[in-house]
Amino acid sequence: MSPELASQVSSILKESPTTPEEVSEQEKQDQAIKDLETHTDEYHGKLPPLNLQTHMYASNPTHRWVKINGQELQEGSATDSGVKLMQIAPRYVVIEYQGEKLKLPALYDWAG
Repeated sequence: MSPELASQVSSILKESPTTPEEVSEQEKQDQAIKDLETHTDEYHGKLPPLNLQTHMYASNPTHRWVKINGQELQEGSATDSGVKLMQIAPRYVVIEYQGEKLKLPALYDWAG
């Protein structure tokens, strides 16, 4: 194994939860995120329109960005309508709106 690959594997293992407490905490956070596609009726008329036009995922979080409603956003930033972008994953994003976290597929068009 090359030294570079060994270093990458080592850093990934350090970032992974290792204790049951850490794993259960991650599971709790994941359970608190609702999938918008399966809860459309619940958010129809509440969540503002979101047109996810561009989705750029990178292993380095500082290089991740999405374009929502014509606005380029990175993790932690918010749209003009108050939707906060929490996470950019390879195939989806997690947003927060009025204290609730929602998962949306990449390049999704939510009419509101």
